[in-house]
Amino acid sequence: MKEQTGIWRLNEITVAIHMALDNPEFLKEMTKNMANLGAANMTSLGAAHSSANESAAVSALRTLNTAEITYATTYPNRGYTCSLWDLDGFGSSETSEHHAMLIDSGLATGKKAGYVFTLSGCAGSPASSFKVTAVPAEPAIGARSFCSDQSAVIRYAMDGKAATCLTSGKPLN
Repeated sequence: MKEQTGIWRLNEITVAIHMALDNPEFLKEMTKNMANLGAANMTSLGAAHSSANESAAVSALRTLNTAEITYATTYPNRGYTCSLWDLDGFGSSETSEHHAMLIDSGLATGKKAGYVFTLSGCAGSPASSFKVTAVPAEPAIGARSFCSDQSAVIRYAMDGKAATCLTSGKPLN
């Protein structure tokens, strides 16, 4: 219920249905209806899934950019790191340059939402640069690759390749 201008109105209702699924005629009709979804609907579902994976990959890149900037600020003698595990470290009792506790352990594995993440290009001592890429683990996951660096600008490449993204990727709007 929700109050609007002094009147309580029903704005949401939850319904639970108990239905036996052992009726062969019912199952036959359900299967028939699902088959009638058609290829066009399945294509749009695939595109939506791909878009969701791409959004999750971009979100993870933003997390990695923030973690790298925090890491370089916290450990100025080291600068940026090229180790996802250095950015993780959960389970440790205190933070250090090898256990910064800035990203979740799932992302620290280098795999998330069907994308493979790689850190590289940590040049110098302290490292004054880094590159991070996210490429689809398989073509069905998403078509685009994503990348970023110490500028924190996220770029993409339509061919799904990290090298293309790093050399000529277009900024993501």
